[in-house]
Amino acid sequence: MKSKGAYRFFMTMLITMAGFNVSAQNLEGIVIDGQSKQPIQYAHIGISGKDAGTISTETGHFGLSLSEFVRTDTIVFSSIGYETLYLSDRSLQSQSGVVIELDPVVYQIAPIEIVGNRLDAFILGRTKNTKTTTGHTGNSNYGVGAEWGLKIKYPESPYYLKEVKFHARYNTVDSVLFRVNVYHIDESGLPGRSLTKKPVFTKSYRKDKWISTNLLDRALLIEEDIIVTFETVRIWYRNRGKNWLFFSHGEGYEIGTTYSRASSHDHWRINQAGPIALYIKGIYKE
Repeated sequence: MKSKGAYRFFMTMLITMAGFNVSAQNLEGIVIDGQSKQPIQYAHIGISGKDAGTISTETGHFGLSLSEFVRTDTIVFSSIGYETLYLSDRSLQSQSGVVIELDPVVYQIAPIEIVGNRLDAFILGRTKNTKTTTGHTGNSNYGVGAEWGLKIKYPESPYYLKEVKFHARYNTVDSVLFRVNVYHIDESGLPGRSLTKKPVFTKSYRKDKWISTNLLDRALLIEEDIIVTFETVRIWYRNRGKNWLFFSHGEGYEIGTTYSRASSHDHWRINQAGPIALYIKGIYKE
């Protein structure tokens, strides 16, 4: 089912654009908030189930390669806090200048309830980093929505998610903006809906090892197994040097399945990207 934003998109495109060609190599445009009309930064855009995805820039602009697109495919636009929009080739009227509107979702965040003085955090995940790494060098400034993460087993008592940490063995770029995602596990055993109501970002700097994100103010009450991932959103490179960004594989949590995908809305892969060095800290509710 298409969201209201889809229908606004159809009307706009029918009036202002014409002649979409599915053989065109790129789809270019901007993603905006359907109410405020402000750009949505770092939105996920991709062909469903294929490694052909990207993210929008700080100004909401995007360029999506359509070299893998066929008429049966669906292009998906999503961002935490907004309704997901699904479009087929019949919906698209142009390959450039597209304006995509996403409808915001309003959430009520319950206050945190911690009984007594139980503020000591417990840890779940792979806390021991190894010398094996996965990463890259290069000069691409923006990520493509690639994610890498870990299944965290429920410890049989409700808890608030306090912190997420993952390890970079080689981090020689100037700085990096990451997004941390926390997923409900769907019926197929894969990452489903996001448990965060707004995007969670964290920034690291050259030579940082354990990269930390505090989530206690998000009031994420966990009562199930979850999947926690991170993605590289934006990289600021140095003018000289090797500009390495390699993340560590980890040990110490054999029950944690690894999940990964190569780009926005690509299909999820299980235990194909290596055991990530990632762990969470939680605080029991009671």
